Amino acid sequence: MKRILLAFVAFITATQVFAVGTSSGQSQQQFPEYWKPAFNALYKRLDKNLKKPAKHVPFWHVAPAPKYPGVYLWDSAFIALIWKNKNSSIAQDVIRSVLHNQQKDGRVPHTIPNNATIAKVLGASPWTQPPVLSWAAAQILRKTKDVKFAIQIYPKLVRFHLWLLENRQLQNGLFFWQHPYESGIDNSPRFGVRDESHYYKTTNVASVDITSYLIMDARALAEIATLLNEKSQNKDFEEDIKNFNAFAEGTSKRMQDYLWHEESGYFLDRNVDTGEFVNVKTIASFFPLAAKAATTKQFLRLREHLVSTDEFNTFIPFPTVSKADPTFEKDMWRGPVWINTSYLVLAGLKEYNDTETVRYFAYRVVDGVYQTWQRLGDFYEFYDPDRPDLTELSRKKGLGPLGLSASKKPVEVLKHLVLKQIILGKKPVNKFAGWTGLVNALAIEELGFDPEAN
Repeated sequence: MKRILLAFVAFITATQVFAVGTSSGQSQQQFPEYWKPAFNALYKRLDKNLKKPAKHVPFWHVAPAPKYPGVYLWDSAFIALIWKNKNSSIAQDVIRSVLHNQQKDGRVPHTIPNNATIAKVLGASPWTQPPVLSWAAAQILRKTKDVKFAIQIYPKLVRFHLWLLENRQLQNGLFFWQHPYESGIDNSPRFGVRDESHYYKTTNVASVDITSYLIMDARALAEIATLLNEKSQNKDFEEDIKNFNAFAEGTSKRMQDYLWHEESGYFLDRNVDTGEFVNVKTIASFFPLAAKAATTKQFLRLREHLVSTDEFNTFIPFPTVSKADPTFEKDMWRGPVWINTSYLVLAGLKEYNDTETVRYFAYRVVDGVYQTWQRLGDFYEFYDPDRPDLTELSRKKGLGPLGLSASKKPVEVLKHLVLKQIILGKKPVNKFAGWTGLVNALAIEELGFDPEAN
């Protein structure tokens, strides 16, 4: 009761930043002075991280930060959503740039080097990444209504969806990750230890996040197909719409029945061999909301965890592991805030029409990033849930040859040492206008922020 009361008080306090609406029906919102320069600085960094069309990537494409040597699948999808408000043509190109490297079998690699020479030597990654391209593309198409773009990407997105069904689906109809790197949430306590010296087996685990993503993917494909069907005299896409919607509803029901842990009130990963739940409370537990795959009762239980000041209702919402979970620590995906996953939670709250809670948390996410910029003068890969600086954060602490198990091959040791420790460093990567730039999208779309008027 105490934690809920504290959360309610915090909610009421935060909503005071929104003044009473005017007689015209428009609200007059007050924002701190540092919001405008932070907003503009983030867009400038977004511009600097944009790459011109090149021979191996013949579209405008993006790097999350200068240190990152590749074009990443789910990074690009989120970054395209930022560009949607700035230049929708570039937003569409960012989606095209990822699909350009789709493999013959339909798989979309998790990354390809953004340097032509390196790309020729190394080729594409053997893994994939969260399938959020359709979800992002559908949101862009709501704004552009660009049928030509939809026609270009739709067959490729369908092929990727079908590849995932063929290669990542368990017998019970839910889905698994081939490797923790595919999840994008590399060193989460769901998957292994902090320094990545040991991973748990994932191929026999029905995972909440990939299953949620596939539902989101199907719903988005149905939306894109609906747009195309409206422009088709022959109604060629009606069967697709029916099938994708049926998949989304059927998979949602399976997840509700199999991955819901009633005692804790969380969606949790589950080992299909033993039936045991992976009892770690992480941000992934809320992704079924973005897929609109939870029942109303499940939504309300999940919302309790989000508003609890003991769990996810932190200075910057939402930590990637519940603060009440024994595995919480301030290292990458084991506790710090990542803006893309916070954005997914907010997207989930919107699916359940919880507008005031969205505004409350959106303000706090945006303000936390802008406060950190005001103090440190830069934008980062991930953030401290409790304070606007990096003092207590680390990046896969212990990583390096001594932190890797003896079973690792020498080339893997070298890769970890060079890429993860020397190039990317021991703290959150800076100059990061990857998905961190989503705070600008939240400021515009959820809070009505206009830098010209503030």
